[in-house]
Amino acid sequence: MRQTYYKGQWEVWDDGGSGTWLYAKKVDSMTWIFIEIDDMVDSCGRDATELFYAAVKVVDLAQIPTDTMAKASQCCGHDGAVSLEEMAYSCQAYGAYAPMYSESSGAVTEENRWGNAGEAHPAFRSLRKRAREAAEELFDDEVREAALNDRVVNKLGSTARQFMHGDLWGRLREIRDDPDATEDQKLMLKMYANAGITLGGEPVPKDLKEMGDGNTIGEDEELST
Repeated sequence: MRQTYYKGQWEVWDDGGSGTWLYAKKVDSMTWIFIEIDDMVDSCGRDATELFYAAVKVVDLAQIPTDTMAKASQCCGHDGAVSLEEMAYSCQAYGAYAPMYSESSGAVTEENRWGNAGEAHPAFRSLRKRAREAAEELFDDEVREAALNDRVVNKLGSTARQFMHGDLWGRLREIRDDPDATEDQKLMLKMYANAGITLGGEPVPKDLKEMGDGNTIGEDEELST
């Protein structure tokens, strides 16, 4: 039986032994909410600028494409049927989730630079509390659904729901047809149109490729995603 955190509401799926703490709450038959906290010194060494990073994620298996779930399961080492719980874990690890909250905390000092900080550190405890409070707001179905639709999570303008769907092409089509699209968004559309393929090898749809001009992105065209 797993340990629990905060009044038994959260199951502890990872206890920090690998530099990551992962807490999970099942809110309906297909939906899990995760709190993930990473030890940034453990992850980044001397490049770390803060001790801890927290993220709140929603995984709704009813909304994630089956091919994405298959890739997530394979990447996590599964080669056969898995439980819904295992699939939810695989999807959040793979990146098929809705990002709902993130925050970093804790100053890196010479005393704690090499992993002397941990779960007892005040920065960890206060960060985990804030992340938990943000996550627990999403227990309410209406609040969660509104947040999935309204929360913009990147400079493409993708909503949290679109991010979980992995709906890159749908979002790029919205940018194509939006007279108020930002310059960064237009540049992203141009980049995909001219490349013709994603880093993962997926071909760009024909209607989006037609938006390209055949030119590569110049060094003076800085893109932030």
